[in-house]
Amino acid sequence: MKSRRLIVLFYVLAVHLFLFVIFWKPGFYHRINPFSNEHTVTYEIFYHNMLALQLRTDAVLQRRIELKLNPAPILFIGDSIIQGMCVSCISKDAVNFGIGLDTTHGVLERISQYQTLQQARAVVLAIGLNDTRVRNNDEILAGYRAILQRIPRHIPVIFSAVLPIAANPRWPGDTNDRIKALNHAAKTLCATRTGCHFVDYSKALATPHGRLAPDKHVGDGIHPNTDAYQALIAEFKFTLIQIGLINPEYIH
Repeated sequence: MKSRRLIVLFYVLAVHLFLFVIFWKPGFYHRINPFSNEHTVTYEIFYHNMLALQLRTDAVLQRRIELKLNPAPILFIGDSIIQGMCVSCISKDAVNFGIGLDTTHGVLERISQYQTLQQARAVVLAIGLNDTRVRNNDEILAGYRAILQRIPRHIPVIFSAVLPIAANPRWPGDTNDRIKALNHAAKTLCATRTGCHFVDYSKALATPHGRLAPDKHVGDGIHPNTDAYQALIAEFKFTLIQIGLINPEYIH
């Protein structure tokens, strides 16, 4: 009887240890779906698949850069707003490394895995909205700071403000106030880094009250529609031209 109890106790301890390792391994919490705990595993698979695809693309691009077949790229890194953007409409050398539902912690985990980060002509960073569901502004700002530290100092950064949202039951009513405060802090942080350019394109998409305009999203109050993306593409292109990162004669 005593031997059986020891076996049962050992089994219970082993199961708990296994669960601890699984749920607290590096990156697990960083990539959880901030919208629904029911879909955490699904999102974990999605994140891994997207990152694997990006890393394959990145490896091929890195090889082509080494062979002088491609110029240094402009990396667009962020969440679904970036993932859904036609970055090649901004620059023919742009690469889309957006992953839907990602957060600052997810970006921090993956950014150093991109080989082309070391040779990039610039990095466009657009992340933070999904964080507002699981982190306070100080924690998000700490994530921003850590991400900037991972980007080589000689590479320019175009730091995009978090865009406002319209009414959405998944976010509390004060989210836009938080976004405004977060963007202000992010702008201050960006100013401390040489070559960091903070851009806020909210005016092109927002109402006078600071909410995402009803004719600028797909119906969920968050994601830009075609017209909104056209405006964002034009704004990003203008910024990159002003900084001297793309040729003003390039039209796509």
